[in-house]
Amino acid sequence: MTAVVVLPGMDGTGLMLAEFVEALGPKLPSTVLRYPTQEALGYAELQARLLTELPQSGSFLILGESFGGPLALLLAASRPSGLVGVVLCASFSQFPVGALRAAAGLARFVPTHIAPSFLLSWLLLGRWSTAALETALASALASVSQKALRARLEDALRVDASQALSKIEVPLLYLQASHDRVVPASAGSDIVRSTRNTSLVQVGGPHFLLQASPAACAQEVRRFAGF
Repeated sequence: MTAVVVLPGMDGTGLMLAEFVEALGPKLPSTVLRYPTQEALGYAELQARLLTELPQSGSFLILGESFGGPLALLLAASRPSGLVGVVLCASFSQFPVGALRAAAGLARFVPTHIAPSFLLSWLLLGRWSTAALETALASALASVSQKALRARLEDALRVDASQALSKIEVPLLYLQASHDRVVPASAGSDIVRSTRNTSLVQVGGPHFLLQASPAACAQEVRRFAGF
């Protein structure tokens, strides 16, 4: 039985992934690998920690959501035993907006805990926003320290996992959000052009695609896994 290892977005808590995990169904059991909530760890440190948490037997997929995408690529590039595929959801190998990459150093000064809720809702959820999702988002962010969020934001803007992408030999699925206000469509196109065995599927939804369209995303992952 193939399992799914899910790497969450920037909050790293997995608190907003319950519906997606449930939608995957019993034939595709999943595990969410959570990131430390208080430590200021970037991709290299997270990669080293999470490598030991990958399944030690059986076949599995790695699914990286948003911030978790480059981490999924870095882990997959080490070619762990049992890895049969990689899924990237609303993610990137290198952040596609050059101006933001150049300003990565400013991320350490971003007041992560006082961003207006309406702005986060517009940016991450758009017209798919609900009271339940907004509450879950606030709860997830509140459980993570500012220094941890700032470190992840800075590293997300700086990361370049393109070399890792070139080392991946298993099939890759890119789930593109139709109305993503964070990651432009070019990010998925760049990954498709850079690999030989990648398929891109657009799913209706915002940047928080797994949260807003869990059933549709789960269906695509099941199809990719052969179910």
